[in-house]
Amino acid sequence: RPSPESGGHMARLAVALAFASTVLTSADVRYRDTAAPFPIAYTQYICADENCLDGFTYVVTPDVATAGPADAWPTWSPDGSHVTFTRNGDVVVMDATAGTVVNLTNSASMDWFPSWSPDGQRIAFESNRDGPFALYLMDPDGSDVARLTTNTGIGIGRPTWSPDSRRLAFPCRVEGSNEDICAIDADGSDLVRLTNDPARDIDPAWSPDGSTIAFTSGRWFGGLRLAFMQPDGSGVAFVGSGVFAMAPAWSP
Repeated sequence: RPSPESGGHMARLAVALAFASTVLTSADVRYRDTAAPFPIAYTQYICADENCLDGFTYVVTPDVATAGPADAWPTWSPDGSHVTFTRNGDVVVMDATAGTVVNLTNSASMDWFPSWSPDGQRIAFESNRDGPFALYLMDPDGSDVARLTTNTGIGIGRPTWSPDSRRLAFPCRVEGSNEDICAIDADGSDLVRLTNDPARDIDPAWSPDGSTIAFTSGRWFGGLRLAFMQPDGSGVAFVGSGVFAMAPAWSP
């Protein structure tokens, strides 16, 4: 639970934590019928040798498991009918029931970390198709690709949408290799550096009510901890007595 210093209203919001790097879930199913169970899509790592030095990754949903061997970082469409994920450096989309897969990017570049907008209209992803890694948007069929960032380095991690689909927060590198979190409008305007600390700030996750961004930070206790901040970067506070965590995901 959040500490009193992080705001009493936060006590009514739950955060689901992925404690293992092999499990990545999405909270973009907030429009699904609440009477039905919320399915989880996740990345499963299968060892290729007895020492587990090499392996394969698969995306798994309640209905299908993908063919792999390098499928990862799934995110649901808002209506729960499709899952988009990375396969061998491309962003693909899969029918969540039938398991049919369509390659959306089909390029020689590295395209990864897809994130579906809450209104279902756009998919954000990271790509090095024009040189350094940058943040891009595309339609769910792979068309109308637009580059959002030009002079800001992109950190490794999935971008997160504001609930109104107007803005994204994403891992960024503004000064050298320092890992921070930035935000930008979906039209490429109003780029803001939300964090500015020598420690790592990664894994942003926008709350469904739009009031808070959860993220992972290395500012406290010598390890990565769960923290909150407001969408403008103010009010940074770690959760409770300091919860060790990575890749937070909000419940709808």
